[in-house]
Amino acid sequence: MLFHFGPPKELFKIDIAIMSLMVHNCNMKMAKLLIVDDDTAFQRQLYEKSGGMHDIEQVYSLGEFRELFRVGRYDLILLDIRLPREREGLGLMRDIQALDPAQPVIIATAYADLETHLEALELGAIRYIDKTTCDIGQILTIIEEELEKGRLRRELRIARDVLLPDYIGISESATAIRASIDEAGFRCPRLIIVCGEVGAGRWLVAERIRIRAEHRMNGVSHKVDGSSVNALDSLQTALSQGGFVIVTNGECLCDNHFAAFENAVAKIPQGRSTVCLILREGDEGSDLTKFKKSDFPKTWIDVPPLSERIVDIPILAQSALQTRNQKSRPLIINPQCWSLLQDQTWPGNIEELLSTVTIAAVRADAQKSEVILPEHFFQHNPTDGSKTNSPFPFDYTRHCVWAEMQLIENLLAKKPMLNQSQAASGLGYKSLATLRRHVLEAFRTCPELFSICPRTRRLFPTDTAKAGGKK
Repeated sequence: MLFHFGPPKELFKIDIAIMSLMVHNCNMKMAKLLIVDDDTAFQRQLYEKSGGMHDIEQVYSLGEFRELFRVGRYDLILLDIRLPREREGLGLMRDIQALDPAQPVIIATAYADLETHLEALELGAIRYIDKTTCDIGQILTIIEEELEKGRLRRELRIARDVLLPDYIGISESATAIRASIDEAGFRCPRLIIVCGEVGAGRWLVAERIRIRAEHRMNGVSHKVDGSSVNALDSLQTALSQGGFVIVTNGECLCDNHFAAFENAVAKIPQGRSTVCLILREGDEGSDLTKFKKSDFPKTWIDVPPLSERIVDIPILAQSALQTRNQKSRPLIINPQCWSLLQDQTWPGNIEELLSTVTIAAVRADAQKSEVILPEHFFQHNPTDGSKTNSPFPFDYTRHCVWAEMQLIENLLAKKPMLNQSQAASGLGYKSLATLRRHVLEAFRTCPELFSICPRTRRLFPTDTAKAGGKK
């Protein structure tokens, strides 16, 4: 099967986004509201004052609400706290959040106090109205404001879904990942785990979930490096602020602070924060495996290696080019390149593919070509004209890994008595943990390093053993 991608299709995608918004605006239906309040006089006044602008349904008890409510049916729910018992509305708020975390709810009460105000917001209410200080007109104004915010969020989601580069794919496994992204972004559970090989696209999946979750997290997001010394403190600070928290190098955090991490996540109030933990596949018996087998509530997403979804390569390559074309002279990929790319093993997974496409685009651009041709891929042209003894001259990612390990080898050849911390400092790494992680990933990616980097192997015996043992 041949694929042809290029600027015309990108322009077509933009047209689709614009038309989608135009159709959405032209065919905008009346907003559907549900008022849950046992005060019949208040309900009647609100209905009459609205002047038929919205499709309003009214219920007066929990039983009636449960008969009517369906996920996605209402654009907004106006909920009283006392139905008719004190604080009964807050219990109903919990039920709504459990069924549909994305459902916008405004709390309106004649018995406002600080305690219920804070609790309502904690449970996910978007506004809290004191009926004694707001008249019907003001309440309707607040409703209109929130409905407009909802419309804007939907329109933004339509445009973004169409225009975002597709780093997921169309294969069966990619379709399953996409469904998991939608589910996780919609439900916003306390913990989402994205697991896979190095370079498999775990970060891309986490980013898509974050975008999907913006409706619940109010656009607030944080990033925590699990390999940093203060990873646990950074995580707790992020959780205290609420929002969507992406934890990279999660295996380091699990290895060092597994119990503390689990405890911190368990204390997250429902709907306040979501932690997306990016993990690398670990060895059996590790804390990572124990975590996977534990009963702790979580959403687990496995990202398969690129070699298991070759059909996605044209889509992923075009997405990389689309991102590049936004900043540089637009290029297209010759369809003859697809079979070439699909024949590769891609040990570096998606990251290696994206790097390869980017480098091919640079080569094509340097030759003033508007088309990336097969000869632009898998070349090795040293910038200084010298030859290299790299064992991976046609594999950019593995060549870079080898080059990094050679820096360590050269340093240890000059100063063989250095310890790990001194090596990390001498090479300019942020921390010893960062260097150890790079060594581990390098030896996992390139088993050939066991024979060509003996000094590094001796200095980091534990990390290289994790990568596969001595060769």
